[in-house]
Amino acid sequence: MSDEAEEISSSTSESGLSIEKSWISWFCSARGRGFFVEVEKSWIEDDFNLYGLSHSRMGISHYDVALDTILDRELEYELNEKQAQIVQKYSELLYGLIHARFIVTQRGLEMMKEKFINVDFGRCPRVYCEGQPVLPVGESDVPGTSLKIYCPRCRDIYYPPFSKHSQLDGANFGTTFPHLLLQTYPRLIPPAPKQTFVPRIFGFKIHRSVLVPPEKKPNDLTRSRKTDLDSTRKSEDVSKRSESDLIRSSNGNLDTLEETKPQPSQPQPSITAKSTESMDIN
Repeated sequence: MSDEAEEISSSTSESGLSIEKSWISWFCSARGRGFFVEVEKSWIEDDFNLYGLSHSRMGISHYDVALDTILDRELEYELNEKQAQIVQKYSELLYGLIHARFIVTQRGLEMMKEKFINVDFGRCPRVYCEGQPVLPVGESDVPGTSLKIYCPRCRDIYYPPFSKHSQLDGANFGTTFPHLLLQTYPRLIPPAPKQTFVPRIFGFKIHRSVLVPPEKKPNDLTRSRKTDLDSTRKSEDVSKRSESDLIRSSNGNLDTLEETKPQPSQPQPSITAKSTESMDIN
């Protein structure tokens, strides 16, 4: 019986070692981390793939310790509880940035494609997208903005439906991933929506001018008044120019008339007495 007990204990210890999770496996299997894939350790160990992540703008302190934690390396010194929490925070942040780089590689795209096909990222909340599967996307490649989901059908972004996903940083997936995935696998691109929502009142379509927010209408009214005023001024300027042109043309006609004015006729010679006498003789 003792031999059997030893055999069971040894098999149990071996199974315990086999099921012991690495830090990466633990992180990706935690609650709210279903969008992540497990990045291969060999890929992380290549310094070329991590170039620039230690830069201060990425906000990762204790970079070397965080990287050793991700790769399950033994630390040079033991951490107390407070230090362990700090290192864990930066390890998760660093892994998110590593993950954003890995999922745009050929291997990473293949792994994320499987999740997309299995609808692991959820569906578009827009009614006319008819349950189109979505992809995770970030609004920035620098940490600090929350994760969004991108619908390849309506080509718009939305907040994730669950708060556990809203707490993720968008930089963990970056701005490039969903678009590169669709370009790499064009068969995954869905057709555009066939319908758009049309607001109606008692069955009649609402004109889009009525849908303008109230705070914007005064500006539109001011703009229209300004346009009317400008048109009035333009018409006044045109009328003034027309009057001046008419006066100028009339003045030119008067000058012409003065220049062509005929000279006064010479006075007719008066009949003298001599001429009268000659007339009497005849």
